[in-house]
Amino acid sequence: MASSLPARLSGSTLPAALAALPTAPRQLFLHGSVPQGPCVGIVGTRRPSFEAAAYAFQLAQCLACYGVTVISGGALGIDTQAHEGALAGGGKTVIVGPSSFDRPYPSENAALFARAVHSGGAYLSAFEKQVPARNAHFFARNSFLVSLCHALVVVEAPLRSGARNAALWARRLRKPLFVVPAPPWNPRGLGCIVELKLGALPLYSYRDILQCLGAQGFPAARISKPEQVLPLLHIAHEPLPADSLGSSGCPTPHEQHSRQQRQELPAGKPKAKNPSFEHKLAPRAHRVFDVVRLGARHPDDIASMSGLPMAEVRELLLTLSLSRVLCAHPTGAYTVMPGVVAALQSAPSEQLTDRRVSE
Repeated sequence: MASSLPARLSGSTLPAALAALPTAPRQLFLHGSVPQGPCVGIVGTRRPSFEAAAYAFQLAQCLACYGVTVISGGALGIDTQAHEGALAGGGKTVIVGPSSFDRPYPSENAALFARAVHSGGAYLSAFEKQVPARNAHFFARNSFLVSLCHALVVVEAPLRSGARNAALWARRLRKPLFVVPAPPWNPRGLGCIVELKLGALPLYSYRDILQCLGAQGFPAARISKPEQVLPLLHIAHEPLPADSLGSSGCPTPHEQHSRQQRQELPAGKPKAKNPSFEHKLAPRAHRVFDVVRLGARHPDDIASMSGLPMAEVRELLLTLSLSRVLCAHPTGAYTVMPGVVAALQSAPSEQLTDRRVSE
């Protein structure tokens, strides 16, 4: 991986936050620049569940919309989704790597690291060049990462994982630690349950993080388009970057979501090739459809964004599901049925209208 020589940071040029470490590094090597302002770490397992990977992507995207820099370790899985989500939100992201920039770990993320640097972010490591990742490098990398962030989020982590080592550093350095609660039957998230028992804060919404940053003197930046900030646990209609989970063997969120929706189609009922039913929806049903299309998945989020009473929202969700406009999932979530968005984009403009939730 060709690259220019990194900037050598030492003494007064090292980030001041590193001084809080028991053993601060004598020097670090930087490609790009570490953005000023609030910085949130997002970490987790290299083999995430589909929901956790999508959550990490959308969480990073939401934070980036508010001007928060996302920092992670560049690994496969949750780390990769965090970096990609920040870039998708038009924000900046910092990779704290366990190897030199010219020996990226994992190698399949080389292009991602380059994009992060060229987008105003950074790649930071303890090595100048020609140093591959080794097991001994990861714990030190985690300490650097946590020291640089103003809050840390563990999205999904098994009992033994590097993400839990990062959480340990957050407790040692007294950094705000948020954890996404996991169901006890998910072995990939059992470490999150333990972290909650140890005192971590359960994460409900990206707003929790913004409030935490505000308490530290970082008021959230105003964004011109509130609809850019999608509800969390949203499955994007557009695919995430191809092979973004790399060699973990886990399909991208978009791939698995599409597969799941195909499996959930009722037997004997082929998909409509060119549905054109949106123009037939009543105004309030249309509003619910728009909210789900924007990203809301659960009834409480749909009611909040649409401004409709919960009882009416549930009735409309049932109607839209029976009309095969929305797909009702066993988890209680709702998504737009496959083919609907594409059909709407190709439908005659005089037949369909692009109403917004604000109407």
